[in-house]
Amino acid sequence: VKSVNLSEGEHLSIRGINEDGLVVLANETLLVEGQVIRSPTNSLSVYFKTLQDGTIGTFQLHYQIFMLSCSFPRRPDNGEVNVMGLHAGGTAHFHCNMGYELEGARNLTCINASKPRWSDKEPVCTAPCGGRVQNATVGRVLSPNFPSNYSNNLFCAWTIDAPGGQKLHLHFEKFVLTEKDRLAVYSSGKILFDSAKTETVPFEGLISEGSCIRIEFSTDETKTAPGFNIRFE
Repeated sequence: VKSVNLSEGEHLSIRGINEDGLVVLANETLLVEGQVIRSPTNSLSVYFKTLQDGTIGTFQLHYQIFMLSCSFPRRPDNGEVNVMGLHAGGTAHFHCNMGYELEGARNLTCINASKPRWSDKEPVCTAPCGGRVQNATVGRVLSPNFPSNYSNNLFCAWTIDAPGGQKLHLHFEKFVLTEKDRLAVYSSGKILFDSAKTETVPFEGLISEGSCIRIEFSTDETKTAPGFNIRFE
């Protein structure tokens, strides 16, 4: 807006044009000198109405094209996003922190230069209820919904396989269960830990009997807790 000097009763409206019709971006009650107005798409409408009698007001608007862009994508909780451009053709790459799995598209592209948007909705990172890790070197096993409370009536089982001839070391970095919920760790047919039979948490760690460990986690229908964060290597 270079200048605006309207007479009483005159109307000046600047509108964006999109698929839903006209959207008022500014009008005579909001326009001030030096104001910058950006259209949401590649089209803009200026509406000016004067009275039949009286002095006609004046205004001067300067327009200039600019490249529309997608909004910055939301970083997933317990994950990261790397953005390689917000204009059409730009991409966003998502990944999760150790122990979480990505639900949704790993890569998004900014599409539609006239009304930019991402090619899909932003993904989320979740802690899965069970799974299998093969040729394991380092990773984490997390209770579902960690670090928030897990749910009721769960049964989750994780199998972790190290490369042949190697063993696994489990580190219990956090462990909070309710009295009736249970976590058990098995290796080569032996029980390495069973929370239902001991109140002592092995924060010093557990070492597998062989190259494979199985972790089972079950919850009842009553109270819940934050759960566990177990690192393996």
